[in-house]
Amino acid sequence: MSVLPRVGVHCCYYKRKEAIPVLDHADAKRSGLTNSDNVHWERSTDNAGYYFHGASSCAEALDLMCQKHKEVTGKKVRVDNNVLFEHVLCLSEKHYSKLEKLNGKDKVKLATIKRLKQYAMAVKSELGVEVLGLDL
Repeated sequence: MSVLPRVGVHCCYYKRKEAIPVLDHADAKRSGLTNSDNVHWERSTDNAGYYFHGASSCAEALDLMCQKHKEVTGKKVRVDNNVLFEHVLCLSEKHYSKLEKLNGKDKVKLATIKRLKQYAMAVKSELGVEVLGLDL
């Protein structure tokens, strides 16, 4: 019997110019910079996020890290540098819905955020990248 995976991951690097719309699109509180057909506003009330460095969004955390880079090196981040290493985790809708029915939406959302933080910190530990935050 074959068991389908419950989580998949897609990773991509972005330069700063491309990173800003990507981060806006994923932001739990979206500013609306990007108008994507695959954003379902009626489901936006379920969005949640967690951000590092005292930021209120991943885009703000990126700005803070770029400022820190300038303070440490005395130079701005080069235009041709990859500043964002995005990980998109794809959760099984069937499995996630089952967990929500068993445990309640809020409890599952909090547990998911907790596990995503652990994943982010493991990536940081293994690859040495600075974590900006996460959006669910």
